[in-house]
Amino acid sequence: MPSQTFILTLVRHGETDDNVNRIIQGQKDTPLNDNGRDQARQLGGFFLKQDQKFDLVFASDLKRTRETASLALGPICVDFTLEKRIRERNFGVLEGLPFGALQDAAAKENISTAIYKPENGESNIDMRERAADYFKDLCDLVFNDPAEPEQVALFTHGGWMRELCIHLISNHGCALKGTKGQCATQVSPNTGVTSLLVKRCGSGKIQAELLKWHDISHLDPDQPVIKSLGI
Repeated sequence: MPSQTFILTLVRHGETDDNVNRIIQGQKDTPLNDNGRDQARQLGGFFLKQDQKFDLVFASDLKRTRETASLALGPICVDFTLEKRIRERNFGVLEGLPFGALQDAAAKENISTAIYKPENGESNIDMRERAADYFKDLCDLVFNDPAEPEQVALFTHGGWMRELCIHLISNHGCALKGTKGQCATQVSPNTGVTSLLVKRCGSGKIQAELLKWHDISHLDPDQPVIKSLGI
């Protein structure tokens, strides 16, 4: 079997009021705020300037990612398909509460917020497994497509992107030169772009090489970018 490759571009949604106010969004269906819409439009302008092409695009079905995808892809006239499996972590009963509520709940059980599983929700480990399963299915879809897609994009969420990167570093030999894998624990800023070269070797093994990480060069340098929590 000859080796096959495609470029996978991951885009985090634009800013929301809950991001600004450090509210746990999870799968709460919040829209972009005005700044988030402007960020998405700037990304769309960048895509147009770069003559960016995408053969397949999937977006989380939550409003903030749908809006981001629509605004960013409009200038290059690319459609997208909604995909529930690339939603943010489900924080269950904690959604809509301040970030401190997650910290307090985890502290009561003497565990980290990543391991803590809220009522009716997920832990980061659960989300990582969900991301890993989706990545496998995506690779199967792309590598078995007779059209041989070369450029694939996912419009998704900061926490989901982080957990996918951790999975790729742990299981698919993915690394960013000079970081020793530390990048995987950091959450992308709003509309940050991460790109990977995904390769299926002749043996069938999947490898991934990180090409671009959390890039926001499309944003106005004078525009404030809030610190991201991945919630």
